[in-house]
Amino acid sequence: MSISYRFLAHERFRENFEAFLQINPSFEKTLIINLEKSRSSPFSGKAMHSLPKTLRQKVFRLWIGGKDDFRFIYYVDRKSESVMGIYITTVPRANFSYEQGDWLDILDEIVNDQEESRMDNFLEMNTEAAAKVVV
Repeated sequence: MSISYRFLAHERFRENFEAFLQINPSFEKTLIINLEKSRSSPFSGKAMHSLPKTLRQKVFRLWIGGKDDFRFIYYVDRKSESVMGIYITTVPRANFSYEQGDWLDILDEIVNDQEESRMDNFLEMNTEAAAKVVV
């Protein structure tokens, strides 16, 4: 049985998405494939266990490129059957820390907006159509 969650893109993720593609346009196809993978198989990414207990088994990461390239980090909300893009690393894995950085503030902001039902900060992305925003 296939799971199919909605993919919600917070304004902070959309900014990061655009910045990533400007810097790394050759990774667009693999990024889109992984956005779709997070939506259609949300628990296929590697769980991020170093986060606070309340976020464990909710935040996952997938490779963009190879194991030494970039990471796509996303949040899964089982209750609303939604996947929310959190962050795409803009530097290769060797130069990125999961324990510190802006991405943790972005994670807090996105999860807080979702929990407080500030859904006007989110747009649903159609990952099957090359991540064109569905209004």
